[in-house]
Amino acid sequence: MYGNSLHAKDRQGSKRYEYHQYICSTYANRNGPSNATCGRNPVNAARVLAWIVRALQKRYLGPGRAALVREIQGQLQREAKPKAGAGDVERLQRKAADLEREIGRLVKAIRTIDAAELVEELALVKAERARLVDEITQASRLATPLDVDAEAERLADTLRDLAEPLRAP
Repeated sequence: MYGNSLHAKDRQGSKRYEYHQYICSTYANRNGPSNATCGRNPVNAARVLAWIVRALQKRYLGPGRAALVREIQGQLQREAKPKAGAGDVERLQRKAADLEREIGRLVKAIRTIDAAELVEELALVKAERARLVDEITQASRLATPLDVDAEAERLADTLRDLAEPLRAP
């Protein structure tokens, strides 16, 4: 199909109408009306554009917002299953407190005895404590329940906003 624009003028000769359409490419390539193969077969370009927009919306926006929200809720519920409980957080916090005491003991020992081994051990204990603090932060975040319904609505709105340019032809 080829794009085609027709312009019609009123009686005074000023342009008044403009028609955007697609016509048969065989008709256009074979000298128009003298073509015995097929006719012009014009199709309104606005109808073609509206069909394309609907097809894209159907393909990328799916069966509707309600189904989208339900699917997002299901995925969030599967992901939100407790990966770390309150007991895990408490256990990690006790271990972090033990490491703090160990750091204090090593610092006192280093002040009284100048031993390179103690400095190395102190660096290792501090690194372990930093790793444990990160683990506590992650475990605390996972232990707090997620408001699945509100998060699903927020994500559906975000997807709708991304698809908004497809809605207007």
